[in-house]
This record gives sequence, structure tokens and C-alpha cells, in this order.
Amino acid sequence: MDEDIQRLPDKVQIREDTPEDLKVAIETFFEATKMIKEGYVEKMPGEYVANLIEVLDRYPEWKKLARELTRMVMTGVDNDV
Repeated sequence: MDEDIQRLPDKVQIREDTPEDLKVAIETFFEATKMIKEGYVEKMPGEYVANLIEVLDRYPEWKKLARELTRMVMTGVDNDV
């Protein structure tokens, strides 16, 4: 895995104007990615992804991302990305 991608959860900074529920969902999602990176869990727990998608979908500016994440979950992710 590319080193920059592997360090991504440690580099993420959430904008201050982000709604609180979205901020919590993003932080929780990235905490789960850290658990994967550190070997505590093997894969992303589905409830973390589902919660992130649900919260993103509440905001018009994030609906497109919510749809894309849903598509990725439903069809899988190409490992060459």
C-alpha cells in the first residue's frame, strides 16, 4: 500500500464548519481505518460505513459522495485504485 495512503487517517483534518453529526461520523470512520492499519480488525465494520453514508446523505452537498460510497459498497472496490 502506498505510504501516503497508509498515513491518510493520521493526516485528516475536518473543517471547523462541518456539522457536528458529520464530524463525528468522519472521525469514527477514520478511527476504524486506524484500527485496520494497526491490525486490531481485519476489515471495516459495516456499521461504520453505513453510518457515514447515512449522515453524508443528510446534507445536499455530500449526497453525491454518499451515493458513490454506496455504489462502492454494493459493487466492491477495485484493488488497483
